Amino acid sequence: MGQAAGDRLRAIGAAAMIALALAEILYLVGGAAWAGAIGRGLALAVVVTLLPRFGLREWVLLALASGLTAGVAIDRGGVGVLAGALDTGAFFAAFILLITALREAAVTSPAVLALGHYLTRQQPGRRLFASYVGGHLSGVLMNFGAISLLAPLVQRGVRAEPVETPEDERRVLIREQRQLSALIRGFGNVITWAPTTLTQAVVLSALPGLDQSRVIALGLGFSALLLPVAWAEDRLRWGKPRSRAPGLDVPRFPWAAARDMGLVAAILIGGAYSVQGALGITTAQALMTMAPLMLLGWVFTQNLDDGAGAAVRAVRRRMGEVVAGPLPRMTRDAFLLGVAGFIGTAAGILAPVEAIAEALAIDRMPVWLFLSVLPVIVIISGNFALSPLMMVVFLAAVITALPEMPADPNLIAFSLTAGWALSMTASPNATGPILLAGITGLPTTTLTWRWNGVYSLAALALLILLFFLFA
Repeated sequence: MGQAAGDRLRAIGAAAMIALALAEILYLVGGAAWAGAIGRGLALAVVVTLLPRFGLREWVLLALASGLTAGVAIDRGGVGVLAGALDTGAFFAAFILLITALREAAVTSPAVLALGHYLTRQQPGRRLFASYVGGHLSGVLMNFGAISLLAPLVQRGVRAEPVETPEDERRVLIREQRQLSALIRGFGNVITWAPTTLTQAVVLSALPGLDQSRVIALGLGFSALLLPVAWAEDRLRWGKPRSRAPGLDVPRFPWAAARDMGLVAAILIGGAYSVQGALGITTAQALMTMAPLMLLGWVFTQNLDDGAGAAVRAVRRRMGEVVAGPLPRMTRDAFLLGVAGFIGTAAGILAPVEAIAEALAIDRMPVWLFLSVLPVIVIISGNFALSPLMMVVFLAAVITALPEMPADPNLIAFSLTAGWALSMTASPNATGPILLAGITGLPTTTLTWRWNGVYSLAALALLILLFFLFA
């Protein structure tokens, strides 16, 4: 395919992805059945436009999805039952596109840049804490965009000190390992609770009878406990850091930038919950509605000092840059998450639930053991080329089909999200390590098994202990 034809196909795919996101908002928020049908068609159209850019992973996922489609059509007597699975895939793709698009406003925000430099230029004793908390809080607002924004700042920041000898270079590599590890740990743990993450959207939409506030509280508590685990592993591995690095200035905390970012987060979260209450929709659907408004409003306010007219022109210019640049790449990422959601749902439809329950003796299994097995399955699947998203969707579908819930649904939701969070540091095929590897050039196995294997095992042991003591 020629360059011009490839560019046209990418443009068509980007336009189809935008239309898909709008159709999903109309379908999920407005309840327009016709928009749902259009959304399913657009989801398939996006796949067609991406075919020339498929690698081995994409072809394997497409083949698996096609096989499951045939299986469901034959076993369940028709393709109509696939509409639900396709709806799930379209929803995941639209959700992640709209939420991740906020990064395109963040990368031009002086407040985000100021905070990023502050977090990545800390003195040795504060670096782990700053990178962990920075990755965690940034993930709330920017989702996977937090990694792509902060990782380059970390790599630049670790070389802020003079590098003149082999010992200096060794120190730089250690600093890079420690800060990138803290970043992926902090970012990964945010998905145990933050309503802006795909994880919460998946679990809250897949399991019935959930108390969202309780799921969030459980995730927040576990995230807080994992910070000292991360600190202890770092200290045991590397020892006590230098109290101060010579030649490295101590940055001032950017209070104005923190205020601006706090305001952005408050508007997004507060606006989403207001929309949720007013329209009676889910948090994920409300966030999908707010995200494009936030994207436009954030870019507008960044340029408002030059006047309203200039700010409007800046919004048009920035949206044109996004459509021409990042959007085609974001469309490919949305496909990967959408097809994983489809596969998980379709596999759940075909799964012999009663046979699985009988083979595992779920009805006789202690609650703490059942809850402990779920994250182990999610983590192990990520080490065998199955994305955590796919496995969480599948497990949620199987659990929902059981004659009765084997545990409190809120604890099941927390168990699944905790497993997904730990897969970010334990599974090379999780989205976070894949994205970080693309930015840093480091293998996903280095970012997970080598750098974070001990931490992941310790975090999993803590999770199992909590289930044993309190479930």
